[in-house]
Amino acid sequence: MSRNKRFRKSAPPRRYATPQTLPNPDFLRVITCNLQWGTPAEGWTDVQKANSRAEAFIRGLGERCRSLFKSGSVNTRTQLTEENLKQTAQVLQQLKPDILALQEVDKGQRRSGYVRQARVLAEALRLPYWRIGASYAGQSQVLHRRPLDSELKAESGYGIALLSRWPAKSWHFKRLGRVRARIVWGSDPWKGFSHGFLEGLRDLPAAAKGTGVRFGQMRVLLAARLATPLGTVALGTTHLEIHRPTAASQLRRAWRSLYHLRSESCLLVGDFNLRDYQINKVLQPLPTEQHPELHAAIPSYPADKPWIALDQLLGNGWELVGEPQALRLPISDHRAVIYDIRPVKTAQ
Repeated sequence: MSRNKRFRKSAPPRRYATPQTLPNPDFLRVITCNLQWGTPAEGWTDVQKANSRAEAFIRGLGERCRSLFKSGSVNTRTQLTEENLKQTAQVLQQLKPDILALQEVDKGQRRSGYVRQARVLAEALRLPYWRIGASYAGQSQVLHRRPLDSELKAESGYGIALLSRWPAKSWHFKRLGRVRARIVWGSDPWKGFSHGFLEGLRDLPAAAKGTGVRFGQMRVLLAARLATPLGTVALGTTHLEIHRPTAASQLRRAWRSLYHLRSESCLLVGDFNLRDYQINKVLQPLPTEQHPELHAAIPSYPADKPWIALDQLLGNGWELVGEPQALRLPISDHRAVIYDIRPVKTAQ
């Protein structure tokens, strides 16, 4: 099987911005950020905010009735989302990123005011080469489905995105699968049974609070072969499952696919949902020659007091220029992570 057949290749996207000159000719600046679909760092403050599902349903029903006569509630969320993205772009613009990898990106979702988030950031940051990789199409609050195309050209949806200052020789998309539906138990549903069977049955409803069925979400890999001034690099981004065994399998698939795309120069960034100390063990089953030469991470979650390194980088043929940095943005419960990298100098 040829290298490119491991991905589904598609045509290059249209341009929506004007490229800028390289901010620093000695290295590339790669920033990865989980947008949390534009949620403000302090949470939503408009009429759609609710403390429970019942309250959310009642408010949603009221909004739908009001929307028959006016669109104020949607306009409020649209204005908030656009303002939050504008503030985020102002922060990122000062950093002059070459590549911006985004996770939890909405396009045309009611919950984020129907804003096309990837396009807004691409235009604000003047990163003309960009694309969305869809996890699903349709509205998040109702039934969603597999997208007709991975780029969401004519659909609303949700997924990841890759924005670049430098042109892409080719774009590639791969589905990494989803975790099976599983039962998630509450804090301690069996605690009452230690005092007897009848006591356990009596206390079960309260003890089992939080128990329910959780359905997995399709996870994807979006990659591009970018023609940068420092050489061609196969760069991909992904957002892996929170179920750790599934995330481990998805990470192996994502890295293996990227490695076969361009083994001597490849980078994978994103929200791995794995601890940094688990990565070596997760990738151990891969052949030795496929093990990444570079692994970098810094605590980036939660945003207010980060202590977990979820937003990580793997690479071949590249090295860090200084230590990674984590920057809090006006949106998201993650911090954006900044990686400055340059090609590894080979011995003459």
